[in-house]
Order: sequence, then C-alpha cells, then structure tokens
Amino acid sequence: MAINSIQPPLRQSTGCKRMATLLNGIAAAATFIAVSASAQTLNFSWRELPPVPANQSAWSSAIPVNAPWWRQIGLAGPITGVHGDKLLVGGGANFPEPGLTATRANTLGKVYWDEVFVLDLKSNVWDTKTFKLPRALAYGSTISLPEGVLVIGGEGHDTPNGNAKSKLKIYPEVFLMSLEDNGQKLDFKPFPSLPRGVSYGAAALVGRTVYLQSGSNFLALNLDALNQGWQALPAWPGEGRDLALAAGVGDKFIVASGRFKKDGAWQVHKDAFAYDTSKKLWSKLPDMPYPAQAGQAYSVQDRYFVVLSGDRDVERWNLQAGLEAERGKASPGTPEWTAPNTAITFAFDHHPGNNQAVLVYDTRTGQWSESGYLPGPAPVTTQPVKWRNELLLVSGETNPGKRTPKIWAGLPK
Repeated sequence: MAINSIQPPLRQSTGCKRMATLLNGIAAAATFIAVSASAQTLNFSWRELPPVPANQSAWSSAIPVNAPWWRQIGLAGPITGVHGDKLLVGGGANFPEPGLTATRANTLGKVYWDEVFVLDLKSNVWDTKTFKLPRALAYGSTISLPEGVLVIGGEGHDTPNGNAKSKLKIYPEVFLMSLEDNGQKLDFKPFPSLPRGVSYGAAALVGRTVYLQSGSNFLALNLDALNQGWQALPAWPGEGRDLALAAGVGDKFIVASGRFKKDGAWQVHKDAFAYDTSKKLWSKLPDMPYPAQAGQAYSVQDRYFVVLSGDRDVERWNLQAGLEAERGKASPGTPEWTAPNTAITFAFDHHPGNNQAVLVYDTRTGQWSESGYLPGPAPVTTQPVKWRNELLLVSGETNPGKRTPKIWAGLPK
C-alpha cells in the first residue's frame, strides 16, 4: 500500500467526526507497508548503552530535580556528537513538569536545557563531572570532527527556560565543542555564523566541507577556509523542507524526506536528492518507500544511505494541524478550546510510534530496502552520531511530547 505524501487541507467537521478520523488515522499508521526484501544488503546488531543521566540544574521549582525519584526523561533535539572516544550529550528540550505534558496545563511549556554529559564509549561509564553549553539549546545540527563537535544553529533561550516563560530564540551562531585538559574542561570555539538563525536543519560532512540544508536554502562551509564563511549554493530541484535527512555518502551530499506546511496542510516528503560535490550538480534519486521526516541518516561503507526512525503518518499530521488551528481561534479553557485540545491530547497519548524498520538506499544499485528493525521504540529529532563503525541513536522523541533517555548502538555488517 502506498502512502500519499501530499495531503489536502483538513476540512471542518464535527467533534465526533474528528475523533473517528483520529482513530482511523492511528489504525492506518500501524498498517504494514511492504518493501522488497530481495534488495536487502546490510544486517545490524544492536546493543544498549547507559542512558543519559538526569538533569540536575535546579533553575525552576516546578522541576523536582532534587526528588529521590527524579530521573532523566529524555531530550529532544540534543546537542550530541563524538569527540575521540567520548560521547557528548547536551542541551535538548522536554516537558519535565510531573504529570503535565505538552497538551496538559503546565507552567513552563517546552523546557530547554544547557547541561552537557560525557560518556566514555570504551568503558561505558558516564563522567561524574557535567558541563554547560553557552546557552540552553536544542534542535541544532551537529557534525562530529576529529577536533570536536561542530554545533550549527539551534533554538532555545540564553539560560535554561521554558517557552511559556521566555520568547524562543533561533540562533545563527556556530561553534566547535571540544573536551580539553584530559576531559576536565569543555571548550567552545566560535566558527563563522550562519546568515540567519536555523533550527531543524540537516547537515553532513563531505571531505572537509560541511553542507547544510534548511528550508529552501543550501549552504556550505569549507573547514579549511573558514575565512570564506558559509557559501550559498544552488538548492535541490524540489520543495523546501525542515526535519529532513542528510548524510555524506562518498562525494555526494544526500538529502531526503522532511516536511513543511502549505495552506494549512503538512507536505511530508518521501523524495530524495544527491548533490555531487565534485561536479556541483544535483540529481533526483528514487523516492523513498515512505516518508521518514525527523529521522536520522548515516553514511555506511561510503555506499549506503541508512535511515533510522522517522515519521510517515501524514494523515495524523494534517488532522493535528486542523485541530491546532481550531484551538488557536478560541480562548483557553472555553469549551471551544477544550474540545480540540482533548482530541490532540488523545492523539499524543495514543501515538502508534515512529518507523521501526531500518531503511537503506544503495547508491550503487539505486534501490531502497528494509534491513531489519530497531531494538526499541524509534526516536526522532535527535542527531545522527557515529563512533568507529557503530551508528548511535542518542535519546530523542518517541512520541509527541514524550522522550527517551535510551542510547542504542547499531553495528552494520
């Protein structure tokens, strides 16, 4: 069964019809979509790493960081990457007020953090020492380099805060985050800033050049010629998008999927494009079997474009957009506001989860295939990280408003 990746705007209907449509959407999301197994080229073995430690910054009385039962609930959009054999996990966003989630009355709204945790990947032990980012930051793009983790843009607040208390900022700053003094110090080195603030972008490294896709823009930064700054390049021959997938495979920068809203409806893409960094030309790749917006993409063996997780439920996104528009026209607490908010809460609470299959594109054969399944609930809105030959899935969002502190490592064979 094919998924239509472009849906019409949601039509107005009664509350009962909306709830029925919502139930149908949840059931449809669980429908199996067959992908030819004959093209399977990779197998994966998975292991679980120690979960992300609990945030300890006691900046709000609404967050019980000193309670004996307090745990890390997980971080969406974490600022994460590898420096040597150390995994850095910092920043990120969540809803930490106990019992008060995204659509239930809370005092802080979505909260952004600035703490950084360090995991020794050889010993699988978290450092007892924590560090701080320059600001409370999430949803930036990260690139792991030999000299540190490059952090590109992102959104958040100057200090830890929630969106209900402080206006959200989108940052253009770029910096290199590196461990110094045998891991006793976290250093931040400024790099050329972006032309504008960017969050939910997709970045990848090809050679010594960082490529960044954001909206309808395509930029490049030569790490060996930083004085040139970010250079604007011709965009791919497709529509704009955020929460796309990107990886550098060989000498190609590949971008796929993503979403954007047009006329009140979500345009969720399953198309894919490759930029030849030598010829400086774009080419259209075969469409994905289904969308994987907000998932993670990795380069494997300089041949495969591997996609972990992602969201393909277009119908649910459009239903949610209609309900949010209806809620936005009413005053909080009124029956006209409560009815659509209840439907949104229902959808969040009973979200069927993200794509569990590992999706692989073979750049030699031009074929997509599924290569097994993730070992646990599939997270979205995290950054793709590699250590040696393993693909790391670091925290992220498993359902709307719900995070996971788990970290998985997958070894392709």
